[in-house]
Order: sequence, then structure tokens, then C-alpha cells
Amino acid sequence: MGKKKKNKEQEICFCYYCDRIFDDEAALIVHQKNKHFKCPECNRKMNTAQGLATHAFQVHKLTISSVPAAKAGRDSMSVEIFGMAGVPDDVRPAKLQGAPPPGAAPPAGAPASNAPAPGAAAAGAAAAAAGDGSVVVWTDEDYSIEERRAQLPRYAVAVPVDDLNGAS
Repeated sequence: MGKKKKNKEQEICFCYYCDRIFDDEAALIVHQKNKHFKCPECNRKMNTAQGLATHAFQVHKLTISSVPAAKAGRDSMSVEIFGMAGVPDDVRPAKLQGAPPPGAAPPAGAPASNAPAPGAAAAGAAAAAAGDGSVVVWTDEDYSIEERRAQLPRYAVAVPVDDLNGAS
């Protein structure tokens, strides 16, 4: 007979930079390394945004001034985040209650899922200029393997037939 699991209140794990929700913190950390803390030159994955900035400057002589693929207002390199550690106190309670964080209302017509829209690659390209005139371009096509799997049909949310027919 195995141990019974204790009924602990589980904290919602979400990415501070893009508001994507995860089942556990380990998957969140993998996402942050693959999506937000990956070097644009050598694809080395760092643990934090400050680690990425330090690596890019020391190794490649690039200046990265904002976190890649982050929402506007959350791309600051000064916030030190690793998984859920370091998430500002004003963002965490709002996410736990299911409300959007302060100042982060979703735009009209935004997709309801956490997966990026298929046509978003051409529309959303953020560029960070380095001091020597070179430009680092981040596009929405830089999906990690977990983000590509989340878009597979077998992970799509099933809608009951009654809801489609308008029956109540």
C-alpha cells in the first residue's frame, strides 16, 4: 500500500513574463530557460534574465536591455525571477484569484488559450539594439518543444455537444 497524498493547497505556477500557466514549477523553469533566458547568439540557456544579460555582454559583447518574448511592462531586466521565486507581490495574488494582474488586461480579440496564435510570428518581432550597431531580433517563432506540443489537437479542450447546439 502506498502513501496517501496530503491535500495541500497548490499554488498556481505561471510565467511572470508571458502569463502562461503550468502544472508544476519544474515545467515553468524549463519554459523560462527555453523562451526567455536563451542566448540569441549561441542558444545557451541561462537561469535568470540577469544571467542572460551578463553572458551576452561578456561572451558576445551584446547589450540586452529587455527580457526576450516578454509582455510589455514585464520585460525589465532588474526583476530577478527564477520559476515562481521573485515574482512581485502585487502580481501573485491577482493571478491566484483568477483576475488579470494589474495593468495586464488582455487585448480585445485575444485567443483564450495560453498558446500563441499561429499568425503571430510575423506581427510580433521585438528587437533589442546592441551598442555596436548589431541588432538581436526575437520572433514568436522561437517556440520550445513544450509549446509546440501544447498546440497538438490531442491537447485541445473538448467542448460538450450541448454547448454547441445552444441547449440549456
